[in-house]
Amino acid sequence: MALAAEMTHSQHAMYHTGVTLECPASCLGIYTVEDLLRLLTTAGHLALTEKWRTSGPPHRGDFPPHSEHSFNCPLSCLRLSAKVTNALRFDRSGCVSIGDLIRIIKRHELREVRNIGPRSVSEVRAALVAAGFDVQSYSELS
Repeated sequence: MALAAEMTHSQHAMYHTGVTLECPASCLGIYTVEDLLRLLTTAGHLALTEKWRTSGPPHRGDFPPHSEHSFNCPLSCLRLSAKVTNALRFDRSGCVSIGDLIRIIKRHELREVRNIGPRSVSEVRAALVAAGFDVQSYSELS
């Protein structure tokens, strides 16, 4: 197979041999932002898992990295910014888990949380997608 710079557009295919920095992202199977987030999250989990093995548990009560997130996972598994995490925790709903967050979203109450604006909603959406949750059915995140 030719080097990426010598290849025509039609020769680039998902996972072809000889993928280089010059190849389009589609050669890695990335077509959407969601695909990119999943790839980065997977890579991040692998890096964090290795760090966990070599340096011991992280500080501040973080959970060890894991790839399967559930409604029972704490908000810290989503790795949201401190601003968003604190806004959710100190809201009247007392959101502490991913399940609590999903319930707030399903009730269309996320935008009612103090200090949660459009950027924070986008951050929550990206974090849920990266964690493997299907957010297309949640109109409040659109």
